[in-house]
Amino acid sequence: MRSLAFLVTAAALAVSPPALAGPAVTLNGVNIAGVANQKFENVTVTIDADGNLDIQAKGYAARVSGNTAAGTNALPPVSPRPVTPAPIPASASGTAASTSRSGQAARRYFLATEQSQPDGTQYDVEVFINASWIRVLKSTDPQVVTEITRYLRPGTNKVTLSCTKRLQGVERRNYGPEVTLKVVIGSGNIGGDHVMIDEPLAAMTRTAAEIDDKVEEYVFEVH
Repeated sequence: MRSLAFLVTAAALAVSPPALAGPAVTLNGVNIAGVANQKFENVTVTIDADGNLDIQAKGYAARVSGNTAAGTNALPPVSPRPVTPAPIPASASGTAASTSRSGQAARRYFLATEQSQPDGTQYDVEVFINASWIRVLKSTDPQVVTEITRYLRPGTNKVTLSCTKRLQGVERRNYGPEVTLKVVIGSGNIGGDHVMIDEPLAAMTRTAAEIDDKVEEYVFEVH
């Protein structure tokens, strides 16, 4: 099984650079100084007047975690599939109602998951928003409903969903396309103990019939 994701490791990114540090190296605006043995394809490289080098690589996401930076190679952008808006219980997560707004977007935006069978697809999903790692949606998790407004900015935003099939060392539980994991992102509001996503902007479905790791990217406007 060929994975579409890879790890980019940079040394001591959390430590302040020395006074005599050389030019900065960034991937989509994220510092990746110290990265070695990596290859980026179909990129635009800009070197400014101070010698700082910025790599603009569509479909790559970089994040800093502890003392490491991680990147995920994504497939070309795909259009969100249409979905029918439906009420999603906020109590399933307990986080949607309590997450504060960023104050930047005029509307509120949420991410929600739905599984036909707990851990049925055996897919874990890493969520990146605007090249920043946000969280992992695990197949073993109950339904997740969370507000993501603070991670978005007015204008064009990009969400990358990197899906990993967890089969190594475990038994495959299901084989049919009727066993699904759905991830929906969109604008909406909270009413009582429910979150209503009234304008879906990204919708992804993985099934138990699939075995490959997959990456999907969505680009949409935030108001």
